[in-house]
Amino acid sequence: MVKTKTLLLTGFEPWAEHASNPSQDFLETVPEFSGWAVSSCLLPVNDTSFQIFQGQIAKVKPDFILSLGLAADRQEISIESCATRGPKMSSGPDRLTSPCLLNEVLRSDDAGDFYCNDIFYLALRAAQLLPLRAAFIHLPMDVKQSHVYDVAALLLSSHG
Repeated sequence: MVKTKTLLLTGFEPWAEHASNPSQDFLETVPEFSGWAVSSCLLPVNDTSFQIFQGQIAKVKPDFILSLGLAADRQEISIESCATRGPKMSSGPDRLTSPCLLNEVLRSDDAGDFYCNDIFYLALRAAQLLPLRAAFIHLPMDVKQSHVYDVAALLLSSHG
């Protein structure tokens, strides 16, 4: 019998001039992945997202954290390779890297300087302290949800 693993899947609410957010749209599809129990969490785009996110990690005790966010200036899906400690993070290394990358998907070395970077940093920090993996996927505004699913499924099968 194969043990079911737990996935914490996060996305963000719309922000600024964006009336929607494809990461929220993906969570609302209620995706299922073979061998994974999925717990979804929609995060606000403000400082309360940190407490909510850390509370979900403690509650869910995930084996894998997969966070999604909008990168409105990008044209294709990209997986972030690292996150930097922003001014809102009190401790930890200046930069954390993720081993969860895919050759088939565009790699980004810049998670930005907004909440996406900070949530990814917290996920990578949790991965240092707990037995879990973490990845962050940035989505363009006009992404097809089936493409998001395909990348997420490939990532989970490759690194889960």
